[in-house]
Amino acid sequence: MKKINFLFYSIFLSMLIVSCSKDQNQNNLYEKGIFVLNQGTYPNGASALTHIDHNDSVVTDVYSLQNNNTKLGSVAQGLAFGESKSYITINNGGSVKIIDSKTLISIKDVTGFELPRYVAIGENKVFISQWGADGFSGSVKVLENDVIAATINTGGAPEKMLIDGNNLYITMTNGFKADDRLLVVDVNTYAITKEITLSKGVNSIIKASDGSIWVACEGEFQVSPDPIDDGRIYQLKNNVILNEIGAPNGCSNLSYAEDKNAFFFTNNEGLHSLPLSNPTATKQISTYGFLYGLAYDKESGLLFASDPGDYTTQGKIICFDTEGQKVKSFASAIVPAQIVIR
Repeated sequence: MKKINFLFYSIFLSMLIVSCSKDQNQNNLYEKGIFVLNQGTYPNGASALTHIDHNDSVVTDVYSLQNNNTKLGSVAQGLAFGESKSYITINNGGSVKIIDSKTLISIKDVTGFELPRYVAIGENKVFISQWGADGFSGSVKVLENDVIAATINTGGAPEKMLIDGNNLYITMTNGFKADDRLLVVDVNTYAITKEITLSKGVNSIIKASDGSIWVACEGEFQVSPDPIDDGRIYQLKNNVILNEIGAPNGCSNLSYAEDKNAFFFTNNEGLHSLPLSNPTATKQISTYGFLYGLAYDKESGLLFASDPGDYTTQGKIICFDTEGQKVKSFASAIVPAQIVIR
């Protein structure tokens, strides 16, 4: 009898270990890969989060899969991953969704935002840019313990942000009017310590391996007859401009390939590069056309770009090599936009 009981116990314990291991592996499926935030049809279409792993397996709406078919909300705009919690801004819904970084399961929705845009995760605090209800009276909300604790009034249309030491850099883009400011904010006092004038349409910002800050500006655009002015890319160090490089109108989605020693960006005409070995002029490497989002994947050595298509049906994720040649593509959900790789 004792032998039978021992055998039963051993089998039960083995099944439990296998079950726990399977659950753990399932929960860790989404710790790495390419994540695409799809906005959905405007204004009330359901957004989706697409996941692509490095074996080219695609889950078109992984958020719904992990959350009992619940949809993200209307017009998901920005995504940032933290160590344990991650944040998604729901632009038209005026909220920020907090999810588990490993499982993507929803933890909490934070309301009280007006057209929230992008996220920067700091130490014990999270910064959310928003344009304001009228699109002119923008600000950055500060979350502490996942509750709105402070507001940094910027005016205009604050967009993507970067935290570097005690500085929070806020790009001020062309929202409903042109803007040319890069704001520097103390992350402890929330005071604006410096206002740097660049070109119009400041939109994306990255820190390079040498510690310098690089910023892309799209320029100002009018429908007819021609763009008002071209874009620019700036290099800054210690909040001083070191380099100003001409770029085509619409320059945005600045992405950094450290192992290639180069930056890449998009505009309405396609894909462009800026080699850091000689950062004096940009080069168009693809004439694909408009691309909504861009990110470089070091593991594959490819650039992942989002193509929203007709904005009403499934879009595509296009993969380019760093010479601009199309390598492969994947179907996504409707209006794929921001791409985050981890």
